[in-house]
Amino acid sequence: MHTPQTATFGAQANALLRKSATYQKRNVRTNICLLSSPIFFCVILLIIKLLINNVFLSGPDFECGCKCMQCCRNGQNCRELQQGFCDTDQGYECKRFDKDKCGLAYSSSVQASWCEVKDPSSWPPVVQVPRWWRRAKPARPGVTQLLAAPSSAPSFTAADLNGYIYTRPSRMDRTAFLQFLEQLITANGTVNGHLFTKAGFTFGTSAPGGQQKYIESAFSASNGLDLLLPNVGGLSCAALGVNFTSLASQGGPVQPAKGAPVNQTRVTAPLINVLIAFVQFSSGTTVTEAEVLAVLGSRPVVADFLEQDTSCTDVVMAPVATGGDIDTLLYCGFYQARCNGTPIASEYPPALEFSAASAASLSVSVFYNDTDADGGGGPSNYLRVQRTLSGAVSAWWANMPGGTQADDVQLLGVMSMPKSTSKLKLDFSNLLGPLFYTCMNSIYRLMGVCPQHDLLWEQLTGEEHLLFYGRLKGLKGPVLLGAVASGLKSVNLANGGVGQKQSQKYSGGMKRRLSVAISFIGDPQVVYLDEPSTGLDPASRRNLWDVVRGNKEGRAIILTTHSMEEAEILCDRLGIFVDGQLVCIGNPREITARYAGYFVFTLTVGHGHEEAAKAFVSHMSPNCRLTYALGSTVKYELPTADITLSGVFDAMATAKTQMEVARLTSATPIGSHVLTAIRTAAASSPTRWHAPGPQVLDWGVANATLEEVFIKFARQIGAETNEQ
Repeated sequence: MHTPQTATFGAQANALLRKSATYQKRNVRTNICLLSSPIFFCVILLIIKLLINNVFLSGPDFECGCKCMQCCRNGQNCRELQQGFCDTDQGYECKRFDKDKCGLAYSSSVQASWCEVKDPSSWPPVVQVPRWWRRAKPARPGVTQLLAAPSSAPSFTAADLNGYIYTRPSRMDRTAFLQFLEQLITANGTVNGHLFTKAGFTFGTSAPGGQQKYIESAFSASNGLDLLLPNVGGLSCAALGVNFTSLASQGGPVQPAKGAPVNQTRVTAPLINVLIAFVQFSSGTTVTEAEVLAVLGSRPVVADFLEQDTSCTDVVMAPVATGGDIDTLLYCGFYQARCNGTPIASEYPPALEFSAASAASLSVSVFYNDTDADGGGGPSNYLRVQRTLSGAVSAWWANMPGGTQADDVQLLGVMSMPKSTSKLKLDFSNLLGPLFYTCMNSIYRLMGVCPQHDLLWEQLTGEEHLLFYGRLKGLKGPVLLGAVASGLKSVNLANGGVGQKQSQKYSGGMKRRLSVAISFIGDPQVVYLDEPSTGLDPASRRNLWDVVRGNKEGRAIILTTHSMEEAEILCDRLGIFVDGQLVCIGNPREITARYAGYFVFTLTVGHGHEEAAKAFVSHMSPNCRLTYALGSTVKYELPTADITLSGVFDAMATAKTQMEVARLTSATPIGSHVLTAIRTAAASSPTRWHAPGPQVLDWGVANATLEEVFIKFARQIGAETNEQ
């Protein structure tokens, strides 16, 4: 008979290996699926990536523009472009590109996002104006600038502000203009568009703002450009008309704008021709095409912006009374508003309301059409309100007593930052990498959490819990031991060896305190406390609040609680949620002052004086609301619109004086002159009460509490409460 022997480690390992091999052999199909599924998953992702990059993210709009060798319209009249791009919005199509010559000089405003830009161009701040056929009458096709000037001294009129919001271009002769062109475009094609602003030109456009300013879409989009002229110093489109119209023909036949009513057009000309027309008007000198070409030479002009179709547009200032009037006009003028039941377009550029102005400060609001920011499902468009706001500041600066030149505070231009060549593509490594290789250790060190329900191991002591979480935060040696001892002491678990007891022996309050200590171990920068004081007795709750307040410095603490008292004591800034909706946010005093809108007035009177008390309070605050009544004690909400805090004190002082009169009259004889003096004092009060006053035993007045604000919001939203 064989005698059993104790198996060696090798024998045990051999048995385990044979068992596992047999098991895996019988599950070979499952193992193949497990091993091949990651490979199959990666192949599928690769196919999706190639499909999206080569089908959906390819084409001219997703790469830097290149020189067009054959730009054709309807397949005919093909020509090579030396600069600029073949504009598909105008019906052109490029048949062949030179891929060796790519850059901003051959790109549209959309393509410019992908080009390398070492020296970004600056562009003048442009005003967002409506499409000309939607502009408000009677100025159409001109624009109407709505303006609410300051109503109190020092006040400005529309005429005072006109020349600063829309500036008048400076006089420029032939020599000055050629020097201006030389500085406007550098040898490498960078545009110094801010020089337009310094020269006094104000431009507008109805083109979307886009998401970048490597090329300002106003100077490249098919919407065209507006030269905005205020009627200042005799300069207007009518005065410029002869020069402008004669030069407009040089830009080719006038085309109707896209979306414009049939058979309605307006005169446009290339921007360079408009500038030449202004030079001729302001100085009487003439600039020839040959002189312009001699200055620009072969410089690569970005997007060929000097050829942008430009129209002369008059600006008419329209004073209005208030910002409310501006809001109504802008909303109802929008072509989709239908305020009067019909889609009548009467649109305006960004409008201004000067709320207050003084030599030391300015308060101004800009009203604009927010639909201009719609990016069509993508990033929001750049909003062109900077030029309007800059003009408002310049106008204030120049019109204030002692004001200096408006140029001192003028916004000259906008631009994007330098960048390298880029291409939009789908890269799963950038998407999946963070999912698998996140830097969790860094996140753990920065964050502390006290969950709503205690997550503790019953077999571990409080000290062992803190040691474990401290090690997770990277604490070691004496630093770790010191942090554990400090944490136990802060939540009152260090005395009597409580920290060395297993957590299963802790009461509910002790477990909550330990959870709070865990959240602060390792000095985290952000701490989340989810109802930390649940289940604590009043003394422990106060101690816990002291711990939280003592740890507020240098970190952010996000606390959720149902206790308004706890929120008011601990929070510097709080938000109130009712029925899942965030109804207000601010510091506690701001919330009670802003949203309560009433005082809480408590009054206790003698027996039999209840009706007199109600009549007295109703006289003091006609819109008062009774919220509590028990015996001879009543509590009211007094709207701040009815009475001030000083008014409450004055009314109660009057009531007490009347009580004293009644007591002295009925109790003991008193000199007539003394009684008359008391009555006169009572009658002189502005809140005097003519009927017999109540016998006031006690009273108090206070601001509304956060809990009362919460109940108010709950009533407004319709949330269920236990209050009847």
